[in-house]
Amino acid sequence: MIVEKVAQAARIGSEYLPTRQDPSLSPPEKAEQLWGLFNDYSTLRRKLYREGIQANIGGRRIREIPQDEKDDILARSIRNPLAQRLVGEISCLWQDLEVRGVFVLKVQESLGERQIHDVSLRKYRKLKSELVGLEDENFDLLRNQFLMHQMTPTLRAIDLFHNRVAKDRVKKNIDDLETTGGMAASARTARGGLDREHADLTALLAFERLVAYHREFKLSGIILTPSRQELLGEVVTKTAAETWIQLVGETGTGKSTFAKRTSHILNGEPPQYASGEKWGDARALIGTKTMEGSRVYFDFGPLVYALTGCQNSLEMEEAIKTRTETPGKILQLDELNKFDQDALMGVLNIVSTLRPGEIFNFKELPGIKLRKAKRGFAIIATMNPASVRYDRKELDPSTERRFYDGKEKVDYPPMTAQEPELYEIFLAVLLDDNGRIRIAEQELAPAFNEVRNTATGMIKYELDSDVKKHGALYRFSLAATEIHKSFTQKSNVAKTATSEGFLEKTVLDMEVLVKWMEGYRAQIEGGDSLAAYLDKKIHDFYTNIESANDKVIFERIFNYFGFNITNPRNISKPLYHPLTPIEIGYLTPKTPRLVRRTGEEVTPKTKLYINPRSGEEITYLSTDVEIEAGKKIRPGEIISLRSKQYLYLGIHPETKEIILILQQ
Repeated sequence: MIVEKVAQAARIGSEYLPTRQDPSLSPPEKAEQLWGLFNDYSTLRRKLYREGIQANIGGRRIREIPQDEKDDILARSIRNPLAQRLVGEISCLWQDLEVRGVFVLKVQESLGERQIHDVSLRKYRKLKSELVGLEDENFDLLRNQFLMHQMTPTLRAIDLFHNRVAKDRVKKNIDDLETTGGMAASARTARGGLDREHADLTALLAFERLVAYHREFKLSGIILTPSRQELLGEVVTKTAAETWIQLVGETGTGKSTFAKRTSHILNGEPPQYASGEKWGDARALIGTKTMEGSRVYFDFGPLVYALTGCQNSLEMEEAIKTRTETPGKILQLDELNKFDQDALMGVLNIVSTLRPGEIFNFKELPGIKLRKAKRGFAIIATMNPASVRYDRKELDPSTERRFYDGKEKVDYPPMTAQEPELYEIFLAVLLDDNGRIRIAEQELAPAFNEVRNTATGMIKYELDSDVKKHGALYRFSLAATEIHKSFTQKSNVAKTATSEGFLEKTVLDMEVLVKWMEGYRAQIEGGDSLAAYLDKKIHDFYTNIESANDKVIFERIFNYFGFNITNPRNISKPLYHPLTPIEIGYLTPKTPRLVRRTGEEVTPKTKLYINPRSGEEITYLSTDVEIEAGKKIRPGEIISLRSKQYLYLGIHPETKEIILILQQ
């Protein structure tokens, strides 16, 4: 049990207690630190143990290593200076009764949540794992089509069909669990929505999704939300069919990411790259003459290298002479509409007529015989739309036609109550590696209102229409989306009777937004409130905007959502309360809210606490209570009674009596 393991680490750490104390953080914040420190310690111990086993194993198998030798390796790991620092910090926090009380309470709540939904959670994880396997299988089949040609076209088509059917089935099952919690349709209809049990399951699954996003971000620096995953699938499928791709979108929408991901999936390597900014003269794509002593040859530009699979004319000559097959590469033409359009059209017209294995030449490479690779060549072009905001030309109609079947629009992540992808990206970045989020719920979450139906006696929860009532993070996500709308010349909240509210050249792109979230996660302990931090970040960005029009639009949009970007406020941090996985899942509006009958408790009656002293199982309602006029206590707080310390747990679900747990 995790509480016992933390207590054990605390006993070990009593020998290494830190000399300094930090009284500035609240007990709930310190309880989160305790959770993080224990996970850090566990990770380090496992790492040191694996390294110790590898150093001692010799020619033996792990099971052949005597237990006393393994115990010695574990003992040495505890003597590691970093491990000693960690257990010392753990012990210091564990000795604080308030911190220990909050920690034990939240651990028990989190474990209880998972136990109730354990069967459904395992089913969900199995479905997600199955979906990942099917997506990998799909990419393998497309890679085979594009690069290897090991299968016959008919067999591949059959396998792709079966893969698509299986993916659709698994996606439908995942969607059902995420939106209904598996609640029967008849029961949902009769109630008008979800009951507590099934709504809580959807929240737990939302937490699983956010944790998966965090891991993906940590691993790759990006998050493939549903809209992103769907677009990537389209790009990979079309590229595998040797369709030339044209990704069109504003700055910061991730166009280059799709090109790189597609090349890695299909070719196992980054694409050959050429930018219209640097390679405006399209002839530079072809090659340049090189002299090495008395030997003269041509180094191929990125287009010819991708087209032939050879880096220079010497390699090409040898490949043709020995009849060696060299697979091609994927070429990324960035900023397509900044190339010299006449020269580009001439080059692409030649390339588009070539068949796999065909011998050809370019006049820019006189006397050089070239051979198009039989497999592995494709072009993915990226470009901003031609507009007054960019120094971009309209594509020549002939060039445009080359990409007609592969033209895809890349937009910023959607941000609606049904598809809050931008907000969920921010939440995922703010999570720590333990799946915890150390920010007060009221700074994060959207606000909901109760809507009562007097005829049926049912109560629903609907998103508050007053945007300024939402938490700072949700308001910021909405405001950033309106900035994106304004930049892409779509209707937005900055519109007035005399102005469309369109930005001229300033935008908050995704890279900037994500860096802000990473910056806040790094300074949570002892730092500003999230609202104050965002006010300052937007203010600093705003002061560097050169366009007077854009400054007006920024101020209008952010003021609409309750931010003061001209005069940042010193907003104090609200009271922090650790969140369980289900509570984190309820942060996103995509999670369905329960529909409850009048008289049903707002809080669930299924929260379970196991007294670590007696082992007694206690069912309780997690709710604040007023102990005297104007003074409330919250679950997890420690109170003093008759010179003894008690953890306030909650109230009894039936008798409504206050439940207090005596502390050591």
